[in-house]
Amino acid sequence: MESLDEFQHQLSVLRGGILEYARSPSAVFPSLQFLDDFKRDDARLTAEISAARDRISKAPAARDAYFSARPRFDAARTEYEGAQKSLQSLYKPLGAAAYAAFKAGEIPRQQQFAERMDLDERIARLKTDQNALGASPVSGVIGKTKAKAKQLAVAARIMFANLSARKLEGQIGKALIDAQSEDSVRSASTAEVLDDVASVRRDIASCKRDFDLAANALESAKTALIQSLGVSSIDTDAAIAERLDALRWELTATQLRLPHTEDKFLDSLVSNAGSFAETPIGPALARLAQLRAEAAEARAAEVQRVAQARATEVQRTKELSERRKLVPCKACGREISSEADACIHCGQPMNTAIKCPNCKSRDVIKISAASKVGSVVLFGVFSMGKLTKTYQCKACGFRW
Repeated sequence: MESLDEFQHQLSVLRGGILEYARSPSAVFPSLQFLDDFKRDDARLTAEISAARDRISKAPAARDAYFSARPRFDAARTEYEGAQKSLQSLYKPLGAAAYAAFKAGEIPRQQQFAERMDLDERIARLKTDQNALGASPVSGVIGKTKAKAKQLAVAARIMFANLSARKLEGQIGKALIDAQSEDSVRSASTAEVLDDVASVRRDIASCKRDFDLAANALESAKTALIQSLGVSSIDTDAAIAERLDALRWELTATQLRLPHTEDKFLDSLVSNAGSFAETPIGPALARLAQLRAEAAEARAAEVQRVAQARATEVQRTKELSERRKLVPCKACGREISSEADACIHCGQPMNTAIKCPNCKSRDVIKISAASKVGSVVLFGVFSMGKLTKTYQCKACGFRW
């Protein structure tokens, strides 16, 4: 009888030939429902496998493109935000320079200067009050203390007014820049800061172009990755990795469904072999049925052989276990092999034929190496008599 592997090879070759003919456009078949079902299911599964392979082949490249686009986008965004912050840092210098130019008569009054001018008047009044307090004569400790407290209060109000002035200068500069009307305050005093503003504006425009290009590239890469993964959105890198694994499992599951559909179709062909007797695959179906029967017999014989071999091995193991079973030592009680000459733990002889030559007792033990070493340590040369002995009788103490 042929081996099971040989049957499997012949079945595989014959199976492949029948399926190839069945998938051929020129195949001649009688009109049977299971044939139409197979063609429909086979086409659907083949398309699903092709689509899954296409996704798996494109997804890693799309993932790498997405991961490469993200650092470029982050770098472009950082540069763009840095340029914007540089422009914001010019708000106060521009506001201060523009107001100083107005005070010097270099530029006309601007709408943004009104609140700053009111604050200047307030500061001037506070300074006048401060000077008046300093010039007024005060007598007595209480009077001097009160005068000092008033001076400190006015000084604090002046300090807060100056802080407000700096804040207003920043607001003036922001208003001029936001309205892109900074050229209306151009003068000798503001020329340098206005040149800085113009330079930063050019940097912002350049960074904005780079940022838009990087953002578009990232969005395109993300869209391509979403399409290749077959999902609606992606949240984390871990989700991308999980989806890639899921795609591989989906492909494996779909590929496993195809052989099942093919086997079901072949079973239907063999069951209806009479309807295909006059077709080109009639002889092949007959041979397939024969090979299947022979393979089933070979498989049953192989199963029986394996079962018999396993039973033989179990019996052999059981016999070895019985021959080598463990028994307790009479001296220490620990388990040892029944075939051992002496206990491996305490040295007690297992061969009961050993008897003491002095008193004929069988209650003897083997003198262990540890006992001999201990005697040498304790008694030195006086233990030489023990070192040359092997057994000791527990009844009379005799060594031999």
